[in-house]
Parts: sequence; structure tokens; C-alpha cells
Amino acid sequence: MIGFAAFAVVAMVATVHGLRAITRRDAMTVLVSLVCTAVYVLALFVPALLQASGLVESKLVRAGFAYAPTTDEVGTLALRWAVELAVIVLAEALVWRTRAGAAARLRQLGPAEDVDGTWRRVALLMVLVGLAANVAFPAAGVEDRGAGGDGIGVLLRTFLIVGLAVVVYFRLYRERLHAVLLVGGVAFMVLSNVRSPLLVLACAALASALRRGRISSARSVAVVVVVGIVFALTASLMSNLRANTARDYGFTTGEVVGQTLENPWVAPYGAGLDTLDGYRFSVRVAELEPPRPSEFLNVVLTFVPRAVWPDKPSSLAVDLSRRYLAYGASGQFLSPVGYLLLLTGSYPLALLALALLTGFAALLVRVGMERFWLTIVVTVVVRFMIGGSSFDLYYGLTLAVPVAAASWYVRRVEQRTGRSSRLDRLRGAPLGSR
Repeated sequence: MIGFAAFAVVAMVATVHGLRAITRRDAMTVLVSLVCTAVYVLALFVPALLQASGLVESKLVRAGFAYAPTTDEVGTLALRWAVELAVIVLAEALVWRTRAGAAARLRQLGPAEDVDGTWRRVALLMVLVGLAANVAFPAAGVEDRGAGGDGIGVLLRTFLIVGLAVVVYFRLYRERLHAVLLVGGVAFMVLSNVRSPLLVLACAALASALRRGRISSARSVAVVVVVGIVFALTASLMSNLRANTARDYGFTTGEVVGQTLENPWVAPYGAGLDTLDGYRFSVRVAELEPPRPSEFLNVVLTFVPRAVWPDKPSSLAVDLSRRYLAYGASGQFLSPVGYLLLLTGSYPLALLALALLTGFAALLVRVGMERFWLTIVVTVVVRFMIGGSSFDLYYGLTLAVPVAAASWYVRRVEQRTGRSSRLDRLRGAPLGSR
């Protein structure tokens, strides 16, 4: 009972603190801790209760790796989660308590507008490059966690995702051309049964709303929660449709939809939201495996194609899932602390690493809260807190490289043609301010 009480208190304090900051229009200062609190409650604590009560079956049980969690085990885990969540909240608070953090809180955030049209051209360029790449270098299959190493094809296809995220962030969909691009791009992603790009677009919408100060009341938070629930159900449906196709279950689309909506509150946990399984899996495997700190290098090494490095090691998640769970090319979620525990081999060191990573994320929010880069930071935080893998950090780089390359190219063209400077003189706004 101590673990349940401790987690409830820490989660409640973090939530109340976050809501108070939101009502003060300081949502940026609690963004990381609120995302983490939501993940700890919805992706760890709630599924633990569901599995303990027999409402949801664990993947670890199906693989013969572990039994369903008991009430006592959930209580023990809840105590650990209370400590971890407290570490996250304190790490973020320290970032904003510095002199630079206090100065950042005084900055007035204006609307995310593309005043000089630069981002319109960046978005159009990225969407066109991404569409061409999806035709020239089509993905071999649906996205999975072991799909690193496709080299230039992955980066070029990602141009489409980031281009659409720019459209959402700057609300360029208010123009007909960009609205058509957005609708067509989303339809392509849905038909491709790929969830991660839709998460990027959702994070772009959230980042844009934060930048414009639209999330500043309990009502706006409720809207975000409702959108999050709808997104979770949509992702569950896409996951079930993908599984039906990949494993040849033979269900019709209508039957899959009916099964997903039969119990919508449990559906996400049966369709791949297995952060809890990853946590329990990592804790047990950490007792059997030596620390593997070098695995963190996969954040960069995943870019290297296997055609160049045929013997490139698999990611930690894929390797352990294959050896202990008899998985194929995909990997079990490890959870953030589970991943860091496997890297460091020590729970105290994992907590320290968690504090450093979440503190760094809060620092990136503080630095990039007036820029499109906030979209990428939010996406990485959400992905890493749910999945816990070097692949999630690598994914952030695959989003950053296209937007950096495209914006650099467009600005270079503008400088050479003099178009940007003329617009800046007319509007009185320096290009680098946006």
C-alpha cells in the first residue's frame, strides 16, 4: 500500500503543479513533467492494474517469460515509479530555476506565423522531396522498431513527415495548396498503416498551441486529453489492422474495427502500448545481462546502412527480444528506466541518467520554445517515455536533419535572389527571428 500511496501523491502533486503553471501561462515550464506524468499513469500504472486483475494479458506471459503481475509486485513497482517521477519533476524544475530559465519565462510568446513565407517554401520543398522519395525508395514494409539502417531512403522519406509537420505548426493549412497537401499526406500515412508520422503531426499541433498560448486553462487541457484518447484509439485500430494483415488472421476490416471498439478503454493496451511489459522485462533481464553503455551510440550508428556495415549489431531491444522472447525483427519496448538500467547496470545510475536526459529535454524546450524545433523535442519526449530505446532518439535526428537541410537550402536561395531581404525590409522583421 505504501507504493500505491506514494505514486498517487507524486502523480497528483505533479499534475496539480502542472495545471497551476498552465493557468499562469507557463505551460512550457512543465511540459516534460506533464508528458512523463501522463505516461507513468496511463502506460505503466493503469496497465499494471489491468494486468493484475486479468483484464489485459501481458506479452511476457504469452511468451512464457513471466507471470502476470501480482498486487504486491504492482505496489513495489509503484514505489519505484514514484521515485522516478519525482526525479523527472525536480530535474525540469532545476532547469527553469536558473537565471537563464527565469529570463526565458519572461519572454512573450507570439503566434507561430510564417511572416515572410520562408516556411511555406520549406514545407512545399520537403513534401515534394518526401513524395518523390516514397515513390523512388518505397519502404520495405510497415514501420517497426528494428527498421534502422535503411540509409538515405529513410531520411528522404522523412521529408514528407516533417514537411506536413511544418504545415501543421505554422497552420499553413489555411491556404488551399497546403490544405490539400496535408489531407493527402495524412491519407497516405493512414493507408500505409504507419502510426509514428501521425504522432509527429499531433506533436506539431500541440507545439503550435503551446507557442500561441492556447493551452492556458483547464478546458484547453481537457481538449488535449480528448484528442489524446482519440489518437490512442486510432493508433490501436491501425495496430490491429496491421497485425491482421501481417499475421493473416483473416478478419474483415469491419470485424477488426468492432473488436477494437468493443472495449475502447482497454484496446490500446492490447494493441502495442506495452511500456509496462518493457519495464518488467528490462528489470529481469538486467540481472542476467552485463551493462551495455555502448548501445547509446546506436542513436547515430542506426543511420549506417547494412549495405555498408553488414555485421552491424542489432539494437538492444531487438537483440534481447529475439533471445528472450523469440521475437523476429521487431523489439519489445524497454521503457525509459528499463533501457537506462540495461545501459548502466545500476538502478541509481539509471535514475541519474533519467535526470540528465529529462533535464536536457527541458533545456531544449526552454531554448526552442519559440521555434519549430519544439515539435521535434515534444515528439522525442513522447516516444522515448513510451518506448525507451536509442531508436526513439535516432528518430528525432531523422526529423531534425530534413528540416535543417531544407530550411538551409531555401534560405540560401532567398539570399542569392534577394527575395528574403526585400521582404524583411518591407515587413521590418529579421528572418532569423522566426
